[in-house]
Amino acid sequence: MKSFLSQLRQSLYRSPLYRHLDSNSASRAISYVAVLIALIALAKAIGFGAIFGPMLGDMKNEFERLIDRYPNELVLTIKDGSLSMNRTSPLVIPVEPGNELGKNYKNLVVIDTAKNLDLETYSSYDTMVLITKSGAMYEKDRKVEVQSFKEAPDYVVTKAKAGELKSTVDKFFGKFSAFVIIFMTLFMWIMIAIGGFILALFLSLIGILPALAFSRMRGWKLSFSQLYALALYAYTIVVLLGIVGLFTDFSSWITLVAYLLILAFFPATKPKETLSV
Repeated sequence: MKSFLSQLRQSLYRSPLYRHLDSNSASRAISYVAVLIALIALAKAIGFGAIFGPMLGDMKNEFERLIDRYPNELVLTIKDGSLSMNRTSPLVIPVEPGNELGKNYKNLVVIDTAKNLDLETYSSYDTMVLITKSGAMYEKDRKVEVQSFKEAPDYVVTKAKAGELKSTVDKFFGKFSAFVIIFMTLFMWIMIAIGGFILALFLSLIGILPALAFSRMRGWKLSFSQLYALALYAYTIVVLLGIVGLFTDFSSWITLVAYLLILAFFPATKPKETLSV
C-alpha cells in the first residue's frame, strides 16, 4: 500500500516516475492502475450501497402502505385470463401527499373492469397503474407497458391474502435485506472495477500516440513499455477528475487537456535507453 500511495502521489507532479523513464515498466504501471481502479470502484460501490439500502427500505414501506390501503371488502378474481371484482364502480387509489413514487400522477392505482385497456383510458385516469379486466398498463422508462392477464393463473385476492403477502415481505426483508445490499454492493464493485480497468488499459493504449509524438519532438526513442507506462501513470489525472465530475458540472475537455499536458511536460530527462517503438 505504501508503494501504491507513493506512485499515486508521484503520478501527479514531475516526479521520478516521469523523469527516469528508463526505469519504468508497463507491468508495474498496470499493477498500479489496477489497484487505483479497484479502490475507486470500491468507493463508488459503497456509495451505491449507501443509496440502495434506504431506497430498498422506501420500496418496502411504499408496498406496505399500498397493502394497508387495500379495501376490506374488495375481492379481485382472475379466472380464465380475465379479472373481475365484487363492485361495479372503479376503484381509485389516489397518490398520497409526499409520495415520491407517484409524484407525477394524480392516482397511484385505478382498477376499472368495465373499461378497455387502451391509452385513452390510461390517460383519462392520470394514474401510475391502470388495471382492467384484460390486463394492466403502466409507464416504464417513459414508455407505456402492457401486461396481459391471458397467461395468468386463476387466483383470488382478498384483504386477508394481501395481509399474508405483507407478512411475507416483512419476513423477507428481515432476513435477506442486509444480504441483498451486500451482494449488490459487491456486484457493483466487481463490475465497476472490471469495466474501469479495461477502459483504463484501452484509453492508455490510445494515450501512447500523443506520448510518442511528444517524445519524438524531443528526439527521444522510447520503447513501447516506457510509452505505455507513461500513459498509464498519466491516466491517474483522468480517474481523479472523473470523481470530481460526479459531483460538479465538469467538462471532459479539461480532463483531456490535463492528460495531454502531463504527457507533454512531465517527462523531463532523456532516457538512457533509446529503443525503437
